[in-house]
Amino acid sequence: MQALVHVCTSSLELFEPMDVANLLWSFARLDFNPGEDFLQAVVQRALQIADKFEPVDIANLLWALAKLESSCGEQLRPLLQEAEAQVSRFEPAKLASLLWACNKLQLPPGLALLRALPCRSDNELTELRPRGLSYVLWVYGLLGHNPGRTFLRRVMRKLSRSVPPFGYCGAQGLSGVLWACARFSFDPGDQQVFDLLDSARQQLQSFTPAQLTRLLWACAKLQRRPSGEFLQAWLETARLQLHLFEKEELLLSSRSCSKLGFIEGEETLPATLLQAVYIVSAPWGGPILQIDGAALTLRGARVAACPCDLRFLTDMEAPRWIAAARLEEVAGKVQSARQLIAQGCKHCPNNEDVWLEAARLEKPANAKAVLAKAVKSLPHSVRLWIDAANRETDVQAKGRVLRKALEFIPNSVRLWKEAVSLEETRLRRASC
Repeated sequence: MQALVHVCTSSLELFEPMDVANLLWSFARLDFNPGEDFLQAVVQRALQIADKFEPVDIANLLWALAKLESSCGEQLRPLLQEAEAQVSRFEPAKLASLLWACNKLQLPPGLALLRALPCRSDNELTELRPRGLSYVLWVYGLLGHNPGRTFLRRVMRKLSRSVPPFGYCGAQGLSGVLWACARFSFDPGDQQVFDLLDSARQQLQSFTPAQLTRLLWACAKLQRRPSGEFLQAWLETARLQLHLFEKEELLLSSRSCSKLGFIEGEETLPATLLQAVYIVSAPWGGPILQIDGAALTLRGARVAACPCDLRFLTDMEAPRWIAAARLEEVAGKVQSARQLIAQGCKHCPNNEDVWLEAARLEKPANAKAVLAKAVKSLPHSVRLWIDAANRETDVQAKGRVLRKALEFIPNSVRLWKEAVSLEETRLRRASC
């Protein structure tokens, strides 16, 4: 791929709009970042021929730059102005893609682009299908632009009329739709909220922590209390992903639970969620929970700070081992945390998150030994091999780890990228 980048760099002046857009679009789809210098060069070429761009090429180019996390930003304003001049020629899906890219690139779109989709006919909106329609509402929510109650009503009506209702939106769509409605203070009504949450309940296992948080926040904002069945499913899914939540997500979920009347004690909010709120909150803004003896306190609810009997943890799944170890860590009992997570590695040897947590808690010298055991249990875990390589301070030692990893996972794009990058670094140093 680097060879292709080199060839393209030397011939960019020959590229037409479609070539520019398709090249970066392909890189983005392949998850290959050619580097900011190359992206800047491509943008400069695009600006030279901005007046020749078709709508589809503008949308594809900006989407690719957003996916590749380019810092071009305001440099792309001429292309956005060209998009506004051709706004009536955009397909609805490309408009939605362009608006998402504008948000990601921190490039505010003009009113002509923001108002384009609500002006499209029902037949044109139908072309987006449920997943595309839900994506549109989510994008408007990200941009903070209210498309109007009429448009919100049209989209929600179309989504509710699919069979089953809201059945093809996916996790991103379901959470994004209700979140956007809540952000714009638009209540879809009893039946549509019920159908959406019922569809979400059946797919909760595929939701990410961010999507779980967004969905619950929307319910709280709209004052729509989900069913007990939905709540239990939500809590179970959240508990299994506890170690993946960001601190802001845990706090927002906790507040949403409180607003919906779910926090009444241990019966409604699992102890692990209470523990996690403390674990992620204490280091950055004062504890939401307070450690008092052997207990945690949150709004009057008390739970055991950490079970002393390891037999209690024997049958716990990996996220609970991690939560228990982190609780000991924030209590200042690092050695106890290491012992707990070591038990977690013993009982969950096929879970890479437990091994990564064990390596994090250990001293640097011991972390390498932990990861050596980890890759024996999980030789096909890319994350474990990457962590092991990153802990090597010597370039040759890091190279040996990566080569060993590629023996087990020869098709890993990430490992090959790391190996190539390391080799390029070594060659640069050798030439100096």
